[in-house]
Amino acid sequence: MKRLRSDVEYFESTTRVAASLRRHIQRIARGKQGRDASAHLSYFFFTKSLTSLGAMKLLWESGFFQDSLILSRSIFELYLIHAYIWMNSAERVPKYLAYESAARRD
Repeated sequence: MKRLRSDVEYFESTTRVAASLRRHIQRIARGKQGRDASAHLSYFFFTKSLTSLGAMKLLWESGFFQDSLILSRSIFELYLIHAYIWMNSAERVPKYLAYESAARRD
């Protein structure tokens, strides 16, 4: 039980730091006039990962450890997608946004 409490405290500290970082990003983004699609996409991936991290915490607290670990894979996949897109963002950001747009319509 002590180990579970330690893990939950780790999740809580991580989500607090991430939420604080998200607030700072939002504040900076409001001050920018231009619309940089790659920055918005990075923020989207960050927010999506933060949401998954919160869900991981809830699952972990409830004893659904395997389900929580599955979400960690989703976060890692988001990281890989972001890293791949970032290597050539001028070409890949528009392609990814077009793909997402088409996927949401279907």
